[in-house]
Amino acid sequence: MIVAALGYVAVPRASDGLALYQRASAPHDACKAAANAIVALRKDQSTIFLDDCAAPIVTRVSNQRGHLIVTRVVDAGKRQLATYSVLVDGNASDAWLVLEVRRAPNKLTLDASLLMTNGAAIREQAQQ
Repeated sequence: MIVAALGYVAVPRASDGLALYQRASAPHDACKAAANAIVALRKDQSTIFLDDCAAPIVTRVSNQRGHLIVTRVVDAGKRQLATYSVLVDGNASDAWLVLEVRRAPNKLTLDASLLMTNGAAIREQAQQ
């Protein structure tokens, strides 16, 4: 379920003209941009982050230059956690573009349709 999309989060402009994702501070800055997007999404709710941007959880999207996925955890109240994944584009040199914000499941899920149901297929591949 997509819960929000598209918005810019400005950052101080560097004189070197590097794209945001190429800077040493990219994970930290992307984390801050994700926090701003989540706070905007949850505007009518208290938002307390249980993680911080000192050690951000950031994943580079391999087939999209400059795109990062930032994962943040929020205290959703009543002993509940809410995990958000935020897709950001750091190709610009002055602002992160927030492409998508999704609320992620709080538990590990597995798509069983991708599992092999019979060992014969594995043995056949190994013999080739």
